[in-house]
Amino acid sequence: MKAGSPFAGPIAVISAGAALVCSTFALFGSILKDLLPQMNGADRTVNFVALGTLVVFLSLMPFIRARSRVVTQRLWAAVGILCCVGAIFLYFSFDEMALKYTFRYPNGVPETAQRLVIRGEYHAKGKELLAGRDVASAVAALGGVDTVFGFSLLWEKESRDYIINRFVRYYAAIVFLITTALFTVVIVVWRNLKDKEIKHTD
Repeated sequence: MKAGSPFAGPIAVISAGAALVCSTFALFGSILKDLLPQMNGADRTVNFVALGTLVVFLSLMPFIRARSRVVTQRLWAAVGILCCVGAIFLYFSFDEMALKYTFRYPNGVPETAQRLVIRGEYHAKGKELLAGRDVASAVAALGGVDTVFGFSLLWEKESRDYIINRFVRYYAAIVFLITTALFTVVIVVWRNLKDKEIKHTD
């Protein structure tokens, strides 16, 4: 496609945006893979939020292109910075929650053989059964994860489900903010190149 084509700019942004969303998939599938404890739907959360963010931005492309002289690089840069700050803030909040509501199981095996398990809030009987032990030791003594979950020995199922939903919401927000921050980089670069093209034409 020729550089002067009216579709060159949008297609470049779409291609770059798609590449960045693929980078988000790769990021959460490798470096950030262990950010969320093992649970059903974690991969779907990343895919849905990242793709949803891409669709939203592509839907806004006509508006962005039409208002390109009004929507400045500084505005998009500010959006990107705010998203980065928001992602960092949520990450630390997420990490604090993970330290409180997860445990590695089983004990006595290499960490690579352990899995990160989400727990709920202890009920009264659960606090008694805990008896001053760490949660992994208590779970092992009570018959294992399946027994503890099945008979709600330490916490109620509803309590654990609530914590899991909180994890998913935090995770989705972090994916959204990172994907948005990456996409704003594309907008800023595109706008910068467009300004240079206009100056060169003038």
